[in-house]
Amino acid sequence: MSLVYIIFGILMIALGEAMAIYCEIVSVKHMNSPKMVWWMLFWITIAGIPLIFGYILSFKGLQNIWVVSIVSIVSILIAEPLVTWFVFKEVPTLGPILGFVFGLIGFFCVLFIK
Repeated sequence: MSLVYIIFGILMIALGEAMAIYCEIVSVKHMNSPKMVWWMLFWITIAGIPLIFGYILSFKGLQNIWVVSIVSIVSILIAEPLVTWFVFKEVPTLGPILGFVFGLIGFFCVLFIK
């Protein structure tokens, strides 16, 4: 049962983070359209639902809020560049690429170093 909580919780966190990031990025792209910004505000509120349930389920399975927090951060670390690239079609510069790599290193440290 614990593994089901962990897997489903992580998937819910990833979905919620991706939805929220999408709303943020689209809002920036269409900042001159108040209707679109309000629509994204609605959807970012909906994105909070899987995030909250993902945190609850992941914590129930992992019993460690720090690991759950790192899962959330890594979800952002992966989703943000992908969504940014798909919406804006911008290639990252060296600084963001290094930040991404060091973020992944930090994630693996959390997973494998006790």
